[in-house]
Amino acid sequence: MIISMLYSVSVSPIIGLVVEGESEIGAIPQLLKDSGVRLSRPIKFGGQPEECDDDTFREFIKREIVPCVRAMVLKNVSLIIVVIDRENREHCPGVFAQDIAQTIVGSLESRYSYTGSPPISVVCADRTLENWLVADPKGILTHNYIVKDLSSAVGANADGKDALTLLKQAFQPGRHYHKRMDAPKLACKVHATQPDVRLRSHSLDKLLRECRVPSLH
Repeated sequence: MIISMLYSVSVSPIIGLVVEGESEIGAIPQLLKDSGVRLSRPIKFGGQPEECDDDTFREFIKREIVPCVRAMVLKNVSLIIVVIDRENREHCPGVFAQDIAQTIVGSLESRYSYTGSPPISVVCADRTLENWLVADPKGILTHNYIVKDLSSAVGANADGKDALTLLKQAFQPGRHYHKRMDAPKLACKVHATQPDVRLRSHSLDKLLRECRVPSLH
């Protein structure tokens, strides 16, 4: 007689990312490469208006982001994370993310009878994806085109800085930073789960924690 035995295996949930553009589709999975996170293929909503009032931005969320989140809901993922840049807004990153989440959930509830499953969270990069890249200045220094160590310029806090300008200054003369091509390659050099990197960027650490990576404390 053959006895079949089933063993309980702990499997991490599949996370669905909704992001701004092609550079995020390429870079964010690379940032999470050592975290043990399982991802569905990310969906992009194609950028955001940089200067508009709050009402106009909410309409943008309903028009552009909500359909992408709805598509991810239909993929039967366990959790959905929307990643968006704070850019130059004066909003507190946490409040900005919370307002976006409330608009998304409210729209899904009214239009699609969303019941809260899968859960949806919003993570705000402070200020852009590039801030997450410079959070590991020693890591990106191993990239062939980076010739300037940004450790002093970044200091103990990568968030809130003009990371795009810092990256442009770090590239070798005659080679300019190209977001779509270079962000994913630089992200491969970032050790996002290392404590010093997480401490240098609270917004990157927030992404990891929302992805169910254990906190540092």
